[in-house]
Amino acid sequence: MAPSVVRKGSTTNPSSTEGPQSVGRFLAATELRGRLAQASRDFDLRRQLTDRIDVDTRECLNSPVTFHKNIAIIKYVTRRARPAQLDLALKAPARWGGARPGAGRKPGPRPRVWHRARTEFSRSWPGLVTVRVRAGIPSLRARRLVRELEASLRETQSRSDFRVTHYSIQRDHVHLLVEAEDAAALSCGMKSVAARLARAVNRVFHRKGSVLDGRYHHRALGTPREVRAALAYVLLNSRKHAGERMLAAAGRKARIDPGSSGRWFEGWAQAPEPPADRPAVAPARTWLLRTGWRRHGLIRPDEVPRGAHAAGAGPRRPASPPLAERLADG
Repeated sequence: MAPSVVRKGSTTNPSSTEGPQSVGRFLAATELRGRLAQASRDFDLRRQLTDRIDVDTRECLNSPVTFHKNIAIIKYVTRRARPAQLDLALKAPARWGGARPGAGRKPGPRPRVWHRARTEFSRSWPGLVTVRVRAGIPSLRARRLVRELEASLRETQSRSDFRVTHYSIQRDHVHLLVEAEDAAALSCGMKSVAARLARAVNRVFHRKGSVLDGRYHHRALGTPREVRAALAYVLLNSRKHAGERMLAAAGRKARIDPGSSGRWFEGWAQAPEPPADRPAVAPARTWLLRTGWRRHGLIRPDEVPRGAHAAGAGPRRPASPPLAERLADG
């Protein structure tokens, strides 16, 4: 049996043909027509919506999907605009976690190097490398260990893509001035140096287990002033750590640190006696590390270097005389 259709202007009673459910739909559509006439002041919009409702009124009795769809459209169009809610500039409540200033673990007295991509550098730039050992390991400045490390560094001179040109051995860390052809050569070369250092420590102190404390720190040196400051920082690092004791003894004759490569260094303002043993470091090949740094003055053995971050600030005390004066004195 075909469903009956209610036409516009028809007096047919919906309850007699379709039942209470159809009557409810018909009355809902009629009520929405009244809401539309009161809420909309645009005549064209009201006429279009009214014509659509007239059509949907005839179809809604036979198609529940169309009926509910049009109900949603009419509600969206006829709803009145509400004033926007104003936000109050209130302080965010305290909570655990989330991104916020000062979040995260605080660095300790010996913060480790983050596992991030290292900065790019050119093959013509030397680098300042720092390797630290774990707490509880005896001092690395023991004479026997220094000799073991020097012998290990002599074995690395055969590499053509990586060179250790200067070093300084301190109580719990080692400073190195290195040259590398690229990032891969730096990585492989430092793995070799770190492994030799760890084996030498375990061999001399008759121990087992890990030795290094995290990753090594590398800083590329791209200017003559940075290289000059890094040379003084590495070769005179023992004077930096001695602090006020070395400043009080500034009047005494300075000596070359036996735990460094200073005895093979040729850039001292006052040349020491030539050593009898073979150098444990490779000769520099980059212009910056060979001659470029000399434009800022030779290094005096009694200087007290600043921190590595102050590269380019020059020595503290005493200041080196100008290079032209030294050349004139012959």
